[in-house]
Amino acid sequence: MIITKIIDETSTTKRFYLKPDKDLPFKAGQYISLSLPIDPRKSRGIRHYSIANSPNADEVELVIVEKEGGKGTAYLWSLEVGDHIELGHGASGVLTINNYKKNFVFICTGTGISPFKSILEYIKEEKIETGDIHLVFGTRREENILYFTEMQELVEAIPQLKYHIILSREPWKGRQGYVHEIYKEIIDNYFQAMENGEYNELPLEFFICGWKDMVDEARKTLFDIGFDKKQVKVEVYE
Repeated sequence: MIITKIIDETSTTKRFYLKPDKDLPFKAGQYISLSLPIDPRKSRGIRHYSIANSPNADEVELVIVEKEGGKGTAYLWSLEVGDHIELGHGASGVLTINNYKKNFVFICTGTGISPFKSILEYIKEEKIETGDIHLVFGTRREENILYFTEMQELVEAIPQLKYHIILSREPWKGRQGYVHEIYKEIIDNYFQAMENGEYNELPLEFFICGWKDMVDEARKTLFDIGFDKKQVKVEVYE
């Protein structure tokens, strides 16, 4: 895969645009594996990154955060446009949608927003009808908000999409705290709508992607509330 463009998304995050050497089919919400020359044992050089753009694009977009002391990001940060990256294997992952006739709550932190950007772009481009969509994005500081402009444009293009941002480490004009507060409020609102006879009768499904502690807590919270495992899809960023 050839690097066609690199963009500094934040002080610690870059966008990489890659042109596959051959056809690379994927579904919205999936990830790919890169094989990086950072260890004599090839298997230890495999790194997984969610694809951040729609399957309709002819390139693959990845948004990657620099990991302190990480061999993978140290190598990636040394690359330039025109350099080649070896694909480990094709697309895979569970954060895909087979039935769009549902209400979706996407919960993410940091670069965990990537698969949801891919899904939302695909919904927009294909004009797919869905139930309600809530994107709950948490990060530490305002400078760490990823894809802010793109998400605002998607909100304009997808009327059923609600975009919730919450910061954990600094006050700002929006919500401060953790993602758990927001998705619990969303669930309470659905329960209230059911009681009032205002619910749209579509199934509710949760997708969670991001930092391990957040993912573990969100999954446990949803199960404790009573949601079934089939209603909760998870991918963890180590």
